[in-house]
Amino acid sequence: MCNEAALIAARDLNDTIEMKHFEQAIERVVAGLEKKTQVLQPDEKKTVAYHEAGHAVAGWFLEHADPLLKVNISSDLRNLLI
Repeated sequence: MCNEAALIAARDLNDTIEMKHFEQAIERVVAGLEKKTQVLQPDEKKTVAYHEAGHAVAGWFLEHADPLLKVNISSDLRNLLI
């Protein structure tokens, strides 16, 4: 985690590693990189949106699950849920 935070800080040409770099490192290590290359059809996007929303809802209500830290659904998926 520290190494990833250092890499992020270096890419931004920072002399020091700040908390924001650790937060970005945690997100990158835990959630992985956003996949921008895969093109999904609208029906596939809707399925993915409901699937990911299900993870968030289940994580929120399950007593012994890891705490829900962040939910991020891109705008094109968010529109499908409405």
